[in-house]
Amino acid sequence: MSFLMTEEQKMATEGLRKFLNKEIKPQLEAHGEGHFSKEQLQGRHQSLAEFGLVCAPHPEEFGGLGMDWVTHLLLWEEVAVVSLDLAMPPLINVVGADLLINNAPEHIRDEYVPGLLSGEKFIAVGISEPDVGSDVAAVKTRAVRDGNDWVLNGEKTWISNGEHMDLFVCTCKTGEGELTHIAIPAGTPGMEVRGIPKMALNSQSTSQIFLADACAYR
Repeated sequence: MSFLMTEEQKMATEGLRKFLNKEIKPQLEAHGEGHFSKEQLQGRHQSLAEFGLVCAPHPEEFGGLGMDWVTHLLLWEEVAVVSLDLAMPPLINVVGADLLINNAPEHIRDEYVPGLLSGEKFIAVGISEPDVGSDVAAVKTRAVRDGNDWVLNGEKTWISNGEHMDLFVCTCKTGEGELTHIAIPAGTPGMEVRGIPKMALNSQSTSQIFLADACAYR
């Protein structure tokens, strides 16, 4: 097995590195340590998407480039070297887009995936809770059927992209021993988002999300 980059990977990473050093790095230095607004993130992510960030490993039919995941990670590392705050949101977007492509109904994929891959939209994925970290099976957030809807109650914490998200994918219990990912649009009644101040990485959003009789995606 070779651990050397291919010529295509070298060209991709070198082009991105030049762009980051020339355009993005001066912007971030001028910005300081303040919180990124959604508009600032959209502008930067749409620029990064032109170099394959987020969209590199996804199928072309959804707006991706159909490249491999190793190339995506090499590109992501270039951004992380410049700013981990800037690198975190596309990391969540690339995982969230993959989750939607492989699991979501067609109408949700069509509405959100293209925007996630272009840098226009943001997704958040809610697994962690105040008493639950990596033990996914122990989540307490519940979703109960009410006619054609799912009604969610619970609390999620340490949720990246929370304050900027357009779609929230919530991991919850839907029955005894049953876990389900349920998609909820941002701004849904019964869903409250609160930012969490941290010791570092405060330019990107990390949030608590409270669900009180919040109805899931149609």
